[in-house]
Amino acid sequence: MLVTEITAKSIDEALRKQLDSLQTSVDAREVGTVVQVGDGIARVDGLKGAMAGELLEFVGIGGKVVYGLAQNLEEDEVGAVLLGDVTAIRENDQVRTTGKIMEVPSGKGLLGRVVNPLGMPIDGKGPIEAEGYRPVEFKAPGVHERQPVEEPMQTGIIAIDSMIPIGRGQRELIIGDRQTGKTSIALDAIINQRNDDMICVYVAVGQKASTVANVAEALEKLGALDKTIIVAATAADAAPLQYLAPMAGAAIGEYFMYNGKDGKPRTDNIYPADFDECVAVTALNTDNTNCYWSDYNKKKNISAPGLLITTTDATGGYSKASGTSMAAPIVSGVFALLFAAEPVATVDDACRAIYLTATPIQDPENDRTKTSGSKGVVDAEKAVKHLWDLGRTAYPDVSPGDWFFDAAYSMKARGAMTGDGVTGMFDPYKSMTRAMIAQVIYKKSAPYVISPSCNKPDVDQNEWYARAINWCVDRRIMTGYDDGSNLFGTNDTITREQMCKVVFSCSYSNLADASREKYDKLLGTEQTSDWAVPYVIWAVDRGVINGIDNHDGTYSLDPQGELTRCQAAQVFANSINAGIM
Repeated sequence: MLVTEITAKSIDEALRKQLDSLQTSVDAREVGTVVQVGDGIARVDGLKGAMAGELLEFVGIGGKVVYGLAQNLEEDEVGAVLLGDVTAIRENDQVRTTGKIMEVPSGKGLLGRVVNPLGMPIDGKGPIEAEGYRPVEFKAPGVHERQPVEEPMQTGIIAIDSMIPIGRGQRELIIGDRQTGKTSIALDAIINQRNDDMICVYVAVGQKASTVANVAEALEKLGALDKTIIVAATAADAAPLQYLAPMAGAAIGEYFMYNGKDGKPRTDNIYPADFDECVAVTALNTDNTNCYWSDYNKKKNISAPGLLITTTDATGGYSKASGTSMAAPIVSGVFALLFAAEPVATVDDACRAIYLTATPIQDPENDRTKTSGSKGVVDAEKAVKHLWDLGRTAYPDVSPGDWFFDAAYSMKARGAMTGDGVTGMFDPYKSMTRAMIAQVIYKKSAPYVISPSCNKPDVDQNEWYARAINWCVDRRIMTGYDDGSNLFGTNDTITREQMCKVVFSCSYSNLADASREKYDKLLGTEQTSDWAVPYVIWAVDRGVINGIDNHDGTYSLDPQGELTRCQAAQVFANSINAGIM
């Protein structure tokens, strides 16, 4: 028989081992109570932080969980529609926020299945493994962002396909009295797609359960059910479910639209975080674990503390609040510090500085670098130092003491003047050609736009400058020579006065509004070509060109002098600062 002596020391060691292995995290939720319930609507007190459209968790009889959708946000109460067994919820029951919006599961796992508006199976065929989720309420893309309707959809009904054809992506209303064949048209159209690559979603609202069952059986017999998803809110279901059914069906279909007809992820942008110009911030608990309410889109850029953050109170003074809205201002403040340290830095520069200097999150279960792409926790001090060091090493042949340093770095940061790709040199005193100027303007303004050929005999459409010149000619920023030769002057150097006209062409200004006071104070103005005088006066007045420093308190215009790379960088920087480009 083995006997273990229990002593104070052994108890202490056992407790220490348990404490060392203990992992804690803070789960912050608002908790309220039901003050009134009836007709599928519940009024809740104590949820001042609830969001419109947020899922609420009702804990009813016997611990049964019923979800509700926050709809009416009042000062003292929240009105929510119940999305489940309304009889399980009574007054004084507990309600918790979830931090989530209404979403429905979707994906190939739903094909051939009958589900309710919450995406739950109701056909008795077992659980469904969803590939992803779509929000029920989603802002539709604008008409300019949509692909035009180009591909026909054959319904199989000759009268429709011949006289009023339907295209993929088109909305078509089927309207008529009861028992006129509306359902038959819809079902025939679905059946006709059984040998095609189209996925169909059939939404039944307010129909008898037996009717829905007959529809599913008919589709299965004709071989169309395996490419169809049936969303059913029958006559026996609560009114909120019937209300959600059409939107749920649309969301399920949108999943395939936004993720490709074969279920593969699409390359276009869906969420704001998918755009390069947006920074996605996720909130962290005090122990650097992920806040459950801050983990939606798979793409995350950076993390910041978001739990119990001290902030100003609407009534005066300070209070503590939690949310991604607490974490995002921290990251915004770091961006402000970066731009204060390096005013010429671009957003891309600042983002790289933040991402490269972020503190890795070590928790293996909540490592943001592995689970959702976050670069770690933002570190303001390291980010500022990184950006500062980057600015000091923009080019090997450009020093901080050079008068054009800030301009050269600014253009490099914007990707408009990147220097020699082989040597990394800026080559500041090299003359600019007309093709180079077109390239800088194009890269700064519209680097991905394709314009028709300019049909200039000296513009080789296979060369690096072709797209830029085509765009500049199309926008009438640089149109070439007007001497009847139809030449652009691709390899000709550009003069300072010519540059003034080019910058003016990029603006929406009026030459008559310019004052010649500054122009008259410069030396060499008499050398300005007659045609160029109004453009040069405008450029000098707007601060685009300030003249060449003679180091004796005077400045020379040198209008017909060749524009060098350092001068061009300064002209572009001046134009950007003046809001012209």
